[in-house]
Amino acid sequence: MLIHLCNEEISIERATLKQWIFLDDIKSKTYKSTSRDNVVKYIHLYLSSFLHISEEKLLSCEWFDIALIYYNCLDLNTPNIDFPIFKKTNKDNKDDTLLWNYEGRTWYIWCHELASKYGWSIEYIANMDVDDAIALMQEIIIEKQLDKEWDWVRSENAYVYNENTKKSDFKPLDRPEWMQEHKKHKESATVKYKASMIPLGNVIRFNANQT
Repeated sequence: MLIHLCNEEISIERATLKQWIFLDDIKSKTYKSTSRDNVVKYIHLYLSSFLHISEEKLLSCEWFDIALIYYNCLDLNTPNIDFPIFKKTNKDNKDDTLLWNYEGRTWYIWCHELASKYGWSIEYIANMDVDDAIALMQEIIIEKQLDKEWDWVRSENAYVYNENTKKSDFKPLDRPEWMQEHKKHKESATVKYKASMIPLGNVIRFNANQT
């Protein structure tokens, strides 16, 4: 991005994380300031830190130009994703699962899980083979589920008192559907009939050509 400040063209790029946190703290102080002098001080601090321009040079520029460039820099450094972490809690929202969702979150969930488990960088994870990534993600989920089940077995909530037997029955922790064992359907047993029970004459089957 190119900006013009005091008859000089300056090329700027979006702030990286550490710099962004520092600049965002200055921006917050600017919004909280109650005096004009403090507002000007923090705007100058923001621009001098981000653009690497001296305070003296900023003071020589027109205030209108300073304000325009300041808002351009704020816009450049504003997150492109509408993260829920920066929103106020909506008490009217009854669906808790939507509170922390945002566009593109699936990628960051995968990245977080793989990076937390194996210590890989975002760039390494982004270029992984799909089958390898899916296989490892499945192992991570299974490991977490088994850890939860182990903790569940040792908790009082896993045992429900049975009034009929006067004993506590173990209640297993629910598993995701894809981890549950699928019971095979039993084949129907062949039943033999007595000859006296078999109908007389031709028997009409489902296929009219068979008798």
